[in-house]
Amino acid sequence: MKERLIKIVAIALLCIAAVALPFVVFGENGLPLVHRLDSQVKRIQEKNRGVQWEIMELGREIQDFRDNPQLIKQVAREELGYVTSDEVVFIVP
Repeated sequence: MKERLIKIVAIALLCIAAVALPFVVFGENGLPLVHRLDSQVKRIQEKNRGVQWEIMELGREIQDFRDNPQLIKQVAREELGYVTSDEVVFIVP
């Protein structure tokens, strides 16, 4: 009797699992969610590669500024309009 009850419960659980499994796998939080998250991870990884490349470029630029003080003066002149004290500035309208 006890063994028969265990068999019935086991079969009932298997039936419930067989019916519920497709809903779990193919439902909103199943495989579609996995695919969405996978594509999101790929986009973020691609973005990270771009940011890593930008970080390396900025590191090289920083090193260039550390190694070449003339570069600082050149950038200050070109981008900020820096002039030295012995230069005369003419503003032409």
